[in-house]
Amino acid sequence: MRRALPPKGDLLYSYANANLKWWIAFGEWIDNCLDAQAATIAFEITKTSLLITDDGVGCADPGAMVQLGEHVKHSSTRLGRYGIGGKDAALWVGGINSSIDIHSAHGGMMRSLNVVWLDYANDEWFVDEPEARALGPSESTGTSIEIRPVARKPPHGQLWQELMAELGYVFSPALKQGHQIKFKGPSTGNRWAPLTRWELPKFDGEIVDAQIEVNGRSARVYCGVVAAGEPNLRAGFTYSHRWRVIERASAHGCGDYSPARVCGFVEIDASWPLTKNKDGVSRDADALYAEVERVARPVLERAEAVGMELQSRQFLMKVNARLNAHAAAADRKAKRSRGPRHGTQTPTGTGAAHTQAKHEQPGQTFHAARGRGLNVDYVDLGRPDELGQVKIPSRILLNVANPMIAQCRREQNVEAIVIAAASLIGFHGSQSDKPLLKYLPVNEANGGGFSRMVGSILSDTVFVDGRPALVVA
Repeated sequence: MRRALPPKGDLLYSYANANLKWWIAFGEWIDNCLDAQAATIAFEITKTSLLITDDGVGCADPGAMVQLGEHVKHSSTRLGRYGIGGKDAALWVGGINSSIDIHSAHGGMMRSLNVVWLDYANDEWFVDEPEARALGPSESTGTSIEIRPVARKPPHGQLWQELMAELGYVFSPALKQGHQIKFKGPSTGNRWAPLTRWELPKFDGEIVDAQIEVNGRSARVYCGVVAAGEPNLRAGFTYSHRWRVIERASAHGCGDYSPARVCGFVEIDASWPLTKNKDGVSRDADALYAEVERVARPVLERAEAVGMELQSRQFLMKVNARLNAHAAAADRKAKRSRGPRHGTQTPTGTGAAHTQAKHEQPGQTFHAARGRGLNVDYVDLGRPDELGQVKIPSRILLNVANPMIAQCRREQNVEAIVIAAASLIGFHGSQSDKPLLKYLPVNEANGGGFSRMVGSILSDTVFVDGRPALVVA
């Protein structure tokens, strides 16, 4: 024998308490409207209701729009085919005590259905037949869905702007194709505000624009290297299917290359099967990523080189800032104590002027007056046993052919590079009567500026291979 096992009312609580977000809920309805070939989709939000309208082909059976697990079949249906998203979203927004009111014009008829969710569940999942009437001469096809009340408060202010930006990104393909998606409510000043689509950042150099084929399915790959100074908020590849993004920007398709300076999209055709959550392809994903990497390799390699150069510059900026901060600690001027009324007192020692004064003050000549400081850079001297060179008046060139320098550069080890630069300064000062900048002589009798600088460096924690090698309490 067989018996019916309809879902129970508790199922509504599960839908109403689903882990959804507003962009997902709106996205489910937008998918359904676009499935129905809508050109314009509108969301009107008040304190008590959410009204969704579209100008699509309408629906011959509004009951399918509330029946859990059912969905309306359209010739264009690709994304809204699992029959759960719109109901999930309606119950999540309205809660189990809400109702849904549907009016859909299709095939010359207007069909209307009102469902109170708890009544529907308690009545063993029966609903009345939709009311039907003939369309008037001025009426056209389309659907409106109203949910009352709205149990979840939509975001406001900056969070609303972020929500609109996310929806504009996800449905950029639809907006590019000419579809209009607009919102009206308290967050829009009760004015209609259309979504704006995501735009690619400015590219530097040649781009890749290629058609690929993977196991009989095709896709378009479009990408470039983001120009210097241009933010790359969607680094990597964005994958889209028909009118929406199915996989947000990621390193998929970049292989072992960094996506930091790469931006692009992959448009897959309608033959690709999607995952249930519409967040990727369900077959041949790895083969797709590998083919994207293959055709995009010229961009990926150039972006890698640009990224390494930018990283190197930023690293050297940190090194120079650290070294100059320590050098500034050595730039101190002796200061006599003031007398009881005017003038100064004689220093306590009998050595060279100021070397044994009672007080010191920070010098002001290092940055403000001269406008320059020590500058670390790299040079390839070809010999691994040389540390580098010093160029008067203020350049320290570290030898990248030296294994230690090369490793510290790769590891972005600021402390080790600063110590290497200080070593070169000390060696140069011991061999030359022209120290780098006048206040860094090695000879202690001449002020001991270099000694102060090294002492300042070693008072910090020094790391070797990621572990503290010297800690001065």
